[in-house]
Amino acid sequence: MNGNHEPDCIWCRIYKRERDQARSELAQSLTDEERLLIKRLRKEIHTMQVAAEKRNRELDAMHWVWCDGGCETGMHRYDGKGPEGITWEIVETAMKNTERLRRWWFNYVGRKENTR
Repeated sequence: MNGNHEPDCIWCRIYKRERDQARSELAQSLTDEERLLIKRLRKEIHTMQVAAEKRNRELDAMHWVWCDGGCETGMHRYDGKGPEGITWEIVETAMKNTERLRRWWFNYVGRKENTR
C-alpha cells in the first residue's frame, strides 16, 4: 500500500475498479434479475482473480522466468521478492533439474519404443 491507501499491485487496482463498477451498476439496477446477474458476475470476477493470484505465486515459487532481458520484473513478480529472490544456487538447481527432465524424457521415450 502507498500513502494514499491505494493498492500498489496492478491486479488489486483492476479488481477494485471492477468491484466499484459492479457496485455502481448494482445500485442502478431496477430488477431483481439484474441484481442477481451482477452479483454472480462479481463473484466470478473475484474467483478468477484469486485463481490468477494463486497461479502467479505458484509460478514464482517455481522461479518462472517472466522476462529474459534482465529486467527488474523478470523474476518473482508476484511474491514480492523480485530478482533478489534468485541466487546462483537456485539457478544451478534449476539447470540440474532441467537436465534431469531431459534425461528422463529420452529414457521414457526409449523404453516406450522398446516395448512395441
